[in-house]
Amino acid sequence: MVKSIPDTFMSLPTYLDSFTFPLIEEVHADVFSSLDGYAQANFIEIIWVEKFDDEKSIFCFEVSEPSKYQKLRETYNPKEGDIIILSLQKPQHVSDLRQTKASYVFGSVLKSGDKEDGDFPANFCIVRFSSNIPVEVDPETGTPLAPSFAVFLINMMTYNRIWKCLHMEASDIANLVWPYKLKVVHDTSSCSQISQCFTRKSIDGLGLEKFDLNDSQLNAVADCVSVMENHSPSLKLIRGPPGTGKTKTISTILWAMLIKGVKTLTCAPTNTAVLEVASRIVRLVRESSDGSVCFLNDIVLFGNKERMKIDDSHDLSTVFLDSRAKRLLPCFVPHSGWRHCLCSLIDLLENPVTKYKLHIEHILTKREMKKEMSEKHGDKPLMCEDGHCSPPCYPLGQLVAPFSLFCKTIHNRAEDEEEECHKEGWHDYEAMMEAFREVPFKNYLKDRYNKLSKDLRCCIEKLYNDHPRKSEAAQIFQCMLEVLELIKILHPLINRDRGNDDIWSEELLEGKVEEDCNPVSWPEKLACVRTNTCSKSKFKLARSLCVQGLRYLCKNFILPDFYSRRGVQFYLLQRAECILCTVFSSFRLYNVTMDNSPSSSDTCLVKKPENLNLGLLIVDEAAQLKECETLIPLLLPGIKQAVFIGDEYQLPALVKSKISDNAKFGRSVF
Repeated sequence: MVKSIPDTFMSLPTYLDSFTFPLIEEVHADVFSSLDGYAQANFIEIIWVEKFDDEKSIFCFEVSEPSKYQKLRETYNPKEGDIIILSLQKPQHVSDLRQTKASYVFGSVLKSGDKEDGDFPANFCIVRFSSNIPVEVDPETGTPLAPSFAVFLINMMTYNRIWKCLHMEASDIANLVWPYKLKVVHDTSSCSQISQCFTRKSIDGLGLEKFDLNDSQLNAVADCVSVMENHSPSLKLIRGPPGTGKTKTISTILWAMLIKGVKTLTCAPTNTAVLEVASRIVRLVRESSDGSVCFLNDIVLFGNKERMKIDDSHDLSTVFLDSRAKRLLPCFVPHSGWRHCLCSLIDLLENPVTKYKLHIEHILTKREMKKEMSEKHGDKPLMCEDGHCSPPCYPLGQLVAPFSLFCKTIHNRAEDEEEECHKEGWHDYEAMMEAFREVPFKNYLKDRYNKLSKDLRCCIEKLYNDHPRKSEAAQIFQCMLEVLELIKILHPLINRDRGNDDIWSEELLEGKVEEDCNPVSWPEKLACVRTNTCSKSKFKLARSLCVQGLRYLCKNFILPDFYSRRGVQFYLLQRAECILCTVFSSFRLYNVTMDNSPSSSDTCLVKKPENLNLGLLIVDEAAQLKECETLIPLLLPGIKQAVFIGDEYQLPALVKSKISDNAKFGRSVF
């Protein structure tokens, strides 16, 4: 028997347990309701099967490509948490299941493919079934011998998340919910907000006067800001009918928290509500910030990309997690990303001649290998004048030539090159000179600098626009801008074809760069570089200052290695100051830890993050949420202050089970 959820409780465990049986009954009702619509259910054909676990009836499936035509209904794309029916025939009527009981079985999708991330192949899924599947498979190819179909019933993800939260160790803020219920029930006053301890001093200096807030809105913002200065947990309710500026108040609170450096999580029951709040705070930051206080980089919006309908051209793609991770991923790839670009350009600017020597060595080595391969395959080897096979031309340990020889090659001089070449151990003078002519030093330096500077410029622009700011020193991003300008200054000096022979000297190109100085003095030095009219002096100063800036970034701005977007997404969530998502998507944050090794699967054991450092939770449209649903974000570790905003006269959350509805399962915190 499902008991009614009481209004008051003796303890937190009894409060959480009171939702268990109404939740189970609601799941039953939802499953039965989906069976009533079985004839209209979407489905997909299974084209490959492999058994994973005999005892647990776990299988891996590959399904056909979903149809683009909705009328065909063969559009189902399996998602994690789906409850499906595996049937030997297309869904026509629910009575078909009763007539042929042996031809179907229930299953739960444990993992599904992701085209965006690529961690698991698209159109593949892993499913646990209630019993052995009635599908005969070709043992060699894995292809079903008879047509087999996966029919979608419901997605259990939300129910699973509520269930896990009800059986999770509660946080400090959760201890305020069950005693708070008694206070709310007996509060018959007409005040619009619980707790009237308003203080305007907490918002002094935040510049809120430009937002044109009325007294009620300003009091709400001031109260939320003031409670953050109090380390004890608090829970507040802000009530207001439609049109009273609740969304405007939320965006102003988020603005204040960004300035205060408080990490906030803002949730709502629907994507529409979340997008509205996100649009407000993004517009507020763009219009009201001078670029030194608040940054869009510190705002992260995440959720279902398809349902939110956010593509790369959308205004919110600037803060949308998937889009940002896509843009930033190239910076995190080890062998071509941020650190690689920094170190490569430092090496080139510090040791251009040495890099050129290594490049020539590489060319000669490739030619030697090509010659050896030709001889190995029966081609006639090269012969000396005496008829003997020619010895190795370029001993790998001695491929070093003096800088003066490079200069002579560059300027087409012929002053004892061959004699000097033999002194340095280059036995094949003609091959060496051919390599020099093929890639002259000037051309090598130009091409290499242009490529490396372009790659680094792309990295800096992406990091400057998309990497969170609050977690890093402002000096780092200022240094990025200075390096960009120095790269731009060096470009014409290195690429000029004529009139700049004075920079092609060993003193300049191999000159030692002074040790890193105080970054505070760099703007003054950069100003000197800008006004310098002597190419030789300008090149020397710009090169030295650029290398110092690159060294500083290499030492003070270190990125972890990631090969997939998922790692970058968790990295951004760890460092964002303002996170926005639906209440149900907030469950993803339980897997965001500070060790950069998160698990994103709901099927894994849920572990609480130790250092997510969320300070404030804001739930918009809270009256439309079931009380147990609000526990998903409320139980996140670190949250000590929570603000629920809504209208108690709005329609409550939908409850499909009459039994659960009678048990008050659909009630909200209001």
